[in-house]
Amino acid sequence: MNSSKINYLPLTPEDLIVLEDTMYERVAQFKRRMLFATVFCCIGFAHTLVTTDSHKTIDTVLVTILALLAGIAGLSWYTWIYKINKDMREQQKVTFTTKVTDKKGRSSSSRNFNKEYSIILSDNDFYVSYLDLEEEVYNQIPLFATISIIVTRRSRTFLSCDIEP
Repeated sequence: MNSSKINYLPLTPEDLIVLEDTMYERVAQFKRRMLFATVFCCIGFAHTLVTTDSHKTIDTVLVTILALLAGIAGLSWYTWIYKINKDMREQQKVTFTTKVTDKKGRSSSSRNFNKEYSIILSDNDFYVSYLDLEEEVYNQIPLFATISIIVTRRSRTFLSCDIEP
């Protein structure tokens, strides 16, 4: 993909609202992920303290746990939040056409609290292999349909789509 040949479009005010909502959602997910990782690492460190008689290994374990937390935090921040911030600064979106190859919808609780709806896309020039969608949009897109998708340039945040005849 040669980015000099791609015609990027400016984001509309509605697109910026979608991007801001996505940012708030991902920051909340980042906080939950870091809380889980911190609790997991603290339990591992406490287990090591209880089961190890030698105090020489405690420093190594603590440094390893802190490095693990820093790695999780850095990777999550880059993949989830940094790219959206860059999209908000550059305010560019791109349109491309691709085919839906599969649909995956699931609910992770009996009360339908956490729903995930994704469409799997065929190979395309923008390396977007799937999109997470809201249930209403997910239900409107038929399997194996050709769709024209609008996403942001860096984070590939879904903005809209049109089903082609």
